[in-house]
Amino acid sequence: MSFLETVSDWDCAVMTHPGHTRQVNEDAVLSLPADQLWAVADGMGGYSAGDIASQAIISELMALSLGADLTTRTQQLEDCFQAVHQALISNTKLDSQHNIMGSTVVAATCVDYQCACLWVGDSRCYVFREGMLYQISRDHSWLQEMLDSNILSAEEAIDHPQRHMITRAIGASDELQVDVVTFEVDSGDILLLCSDGLYGELDVDCICRVLSDKTTACEVKTSQLINAVLETQARDNVSVTVIQVA
Repeated sequence: MSFLETVSDWDCAVMTHPGHTRQVNEDAVLSLPADQLWAVADGMGGYSAGDIASQAIISELMALSLGADLTTRTQQLEDCFQAVHQALISNTKLDSQHNIMGSTVVAATCVDYQCACLWVGDSRCYVFREGMLYQISRDHSWLQEMLDSNILSAEEAIDHPQRHMITRAIGASDELQVDVVTFEVDSGDILLLCSDGLYGELDVDCICRVLSDKTTACEVKTSQLINAVLETQARDNVSVTVIQVA
C-alpha cells in the first residue's frame, strides 16, 4: 500500500493499493493541491506494461506549468494526454512484438470554484454533495454503450463478463478522443477520483456512508474506502483521491 497526503486550503488525500489479486499495481496517482490538479491513471491489465503507461501520464502531468484560467488549463491537460498517447503509440510501433501499452485516466483541475474534468476510459470523477453522489465522468466502456442502447439493464450489467471492457484508452488506438466536462463546486462538496477498483467492488451506498462523515478528514476517508475494498475480493488495483472543498 502506498499513501500520499497533501495539504492545501482544500483538504485532500490519495491512496493506492494493488488489491488481493494483482502482483503489480498498474494504477498511478497525482495530487498537486497547490495547483489544484489531481489525477488517477489505471494501466490496462490485459496488456504489457500498463504500469509504464499510467506512470507516463502522471509524469507528464507533473511537468506542466498550468495556466491561470480554466480554459487554458483544460487545453494543457488535453494536449498532455494527446502527447502521451502519441508517445505510447510510437513505442508500440517500434516494439518488435507490438505490445500495447495503454491506460485510462481521469483528471480534475479547479480555478476557485470552477472545475474541469477530463477523462479517457472508465476511471471516474464524482461530486458528493448533501448526501448524494453525482458521477461527473461517463465511462468509455462496452458496458456503458450497451446500457445507453438499452441492450442491457442495470441489473444485467452488474456481473456481466464484459463489464471491464473499455472502448477508449491512452495508447490503445490510433486516434484519441478526450472528453471534458466543466462544472461548479460549492463549499462543503467533496470531489472523488478513482479507478474502477473502487466502484467495481463497493456500491454507491457504501461510498456515500464514508464520504458523509463530516467528522473525518480526507486521509481517514481514503483509508476507509480502500479498507472497505480490501474487505471484498479486491480483484483489481484500487486508487482513491478525496478532495474536500473548503
